[in-house]
Amino acid sequence: MLDRLNICCTGSISIISIPQLILTIRLAYRTRVSVFLSKGAEKLITAQTFRALTDCHVYTEVSEANRNISKWRDSPTLIAPATASAIGAMAAGLTSHVAAAIAMDCRSKTLVAPAMHKNMWDNPSTQRSVVSIIAGGCILIGPEPGREVSDLSMSPSSLASVDTIIKSLLIHLT
Repeated sequence: MLDRLNICCTGSISIISIPQLILTIRLAYRTRVSVFLSKGAEKLITAQTFRALTDCHVYTEVSEANRNISKWRDSPTLIAPATASAIGAMAAGLTSHVAAAIAMDCRSKTLVAPAMHKNMWDNPSTQRSVVSIIAGGCILIGPEPGREVSDLSMSPSSLASVDTIIKSLLIHLT
């Protein structure tokens, strides 16, 4: 069903949901997961954490991922959490950003789960980038209403729940 999945994490505090996502899909679907981390993501959760969760090497450099492209390029990719920076880089084709490089090299479907502060999500530049990546074939998952970490106010731009992400993966990848 979900034999393989690439997950590319970027620097949003919402990354704390990704270990639960990985455990759930590995247990329920026996999915082999490859993880790619942006520099910002590495500041929030270490590569060692993801290595323990996946029992696989974790890619932290674009050049390293490119050298091993044959191992992951035909698998679908989930970019979660996707920051405004990652979405902008994807829209602009800036392959110096790991999320953009992975999305551009992937020969399968790319799903994107945004997570950012409301003001960033509402910014016209972010919205143009979202339209651009959707037009380029990416599938958007969320965002969903949730709480801002900084002040606990309600926000319309939180990472979709683990359940929502899994449902979207199943709909679009099986």
